[in-house]
Amino acid sequence: MEIVNRNGVIVDLVVLGIGVDLYGPELNRKSIGLTMEEELLAFFRELKGQWGSRREKDK
Repeated sequence: MEIVNRNGVIVDLVVLGIGVDLYGPELNRKSIGLTMEEELLAFFRELKGQWGSRREKDK
C-alpha cells in the first residue's frame, strides 16, 4: 500500500519514520493537561489526516 499526498507524490513512510519529529513538540504543547480519555479523543478528532488502528494492522 502506498500513500500519495494531495500533489500526487508518493510519500515514503520509512524515510519519514527515521526523520526529525517536526510535530512532537507542538502535539505535546497542545495535549498537555488532557487527562481523560474523552478529552484526548476529542483532541484527535480535531486533527486532520489519515488514521489507522492496531486492529486494522492485525487483520
